[in-house]
Amino acid sequence: MPRLTSDEVARALGLLAGILAAGYAKERLLPAANASIGAEFTNLHELREGLSNAESSFRLLIGYYAALRRGGDPEFLSEAFLEAFDRTLEDSEFEDFLDSGDTEALWLSFCEVCGERQRRVDEAQTRPVLTGLAALAMETFAARGHGNLHAWIEDTVRATRQVEPIFERFKETKTVGPKTASHILRDAAIVFRFEVSVAPADRLYLHPVGVTLRRLALWLLPDSEERKLPDWVLAGKFSKVCRLHRVSGVHANAGATHFGFRIAPLYPNFEEAVREVLLRDSQPVRGNH
Repeated sequence: MPRLTSDEVARALGLLAGILAAGYAKERLLPAANASIGAEFTNLHELREGLSNAESSFRLLIGYYAALRRGGDPEFLSEAFLEAFDRTLEDSEFEDFLDSGDTEALWLSFCEVCGERQRRVDEAQTRPVLTGLAALAMETFAARGHGNLHAWIEDTVRATRQVEPIFERFKETKTVGPKTASHILRDAAIVFRFEVSVAPADRLYLHPVGVTLRRLALWLLPDSEERKLPDWVLAGKFSKVCRLHRVSGVHANAGATHFGFRIAPLYPNFEEAVREVLLRDSQPVRGNH
């Protein structure tokens, strides 16, 4: 890849953190939240207000993030997780569910939904994430008097400036993998605007590393062989280059996600998409309206 100038890197990061990150929020995060929660949020401020409700927070976690596990069917898992949750609650309150400490009922409801839809239950892959998130919410309820995992994340960050303990807690409970944990943390940082409260050394945990970010890194971090780097190393390097150029790392990361699934497919190849969208001066972003 050609070695980019500092100005070119700054421009590319600015576009990722600006219009492309806005595209991620508009076309992916908000629709996912609305579908999971049953709301009509039109902006991140409304979503932030909505996630002050513990049940809404939990619904987003199981309806969006938990359903994204590798090898799964996200649309089916989202619908099935949420249907199982609704059946488990029935006419009771979310606080009653949290206070019960019973994750088995949620799992049995999910199995029931799968049976009705004639879908195979992959217990090894789905049970840990569904019951693990429920157990973590129950643990938070017992310790803090609420089961709002988004509030737990924000409160912990603002009190300690750290996200590593949260990241590790997700891993310990085997709720989600490292990529999904970072995905949750990145989006939470965007919605609750706590990125600047996180110590720089911990910001790498806010960066899920996928195929698109690795491909962009070949342009934005030309001094490294990014294809061979572990995710956590690449995440740290990307976070650092964003700080050096005074660009929001979490927004740039979200912009990279949007670039990969929405913008790059509109061009003949990835390299042309980068040149036409991220490197050309005053170039409108095709398809991002």
